Amino acid sequence: MPNVPIRATGEAAPAVSRRAFLRTSANASAAVVAASGIAVLTSSSQAAEHPDAELVALGIEFDALFAQYKSSTTKAEAASEAFQAARPAPTEGGPAFEAWWADYSVAVDGDWGPSDEWSERVAAVTEKIRALSATTLAGFAVKARTLRFDLAKWGDSPEPMLDWDWDDESLERFVREIEAAGGGRTLA
Repeated sequence: MPNVPIRATGEAAPAVSRRAFLRTSANASAAVVAASGIAVLTSSSQAAEHPDAELVALGIEFDALFAQYKSSTTKAEAASEAFQAARPAPTEGGPAFEAWWADYSVAVDGDWGPSDEWSERVAAVTEKIRALSATTLAGFAVKARTLRFDLAKWGDSPEPMLDWDWDDESLERFVREIEAAGGGRTLA
């Protein structure tokens, strides 16, 4: 990380990257929420006593299903990338590409099956979540988390904002702020 000279002291301080700033901001937001005493709702028993009990319970179910979806999708993407690295697709269409596509389908389609199944299960839960009205920040946090699935943003990748567009980054920051305010959850 490059250092930035500070003229007043004659010293140099590390330059702050946008990623480091956002991570620090998210952690600070989570600390403020934790200090303010907002309850963290992470179990079904805690959720049952909450005004948005059904929504929070669906959020817990969503989180578990979404984790499975991400895992299966990551495995399928790895299989796809491995196949394409070993055997790049022809640049021209026609019979050569059709043969490549047939081989790709045989080799990789089975890896996408679990991802598709988990996607359908997550979609069913997100439909239920969308149908309910949120009345608390915890309920809004559940709805915000589903945006990651609806918009294919994973949010908790090791470096989620490295290559994202500004709209993606803004959405992720919004979701994290709602999560922090609604239940103390933060992915930063």
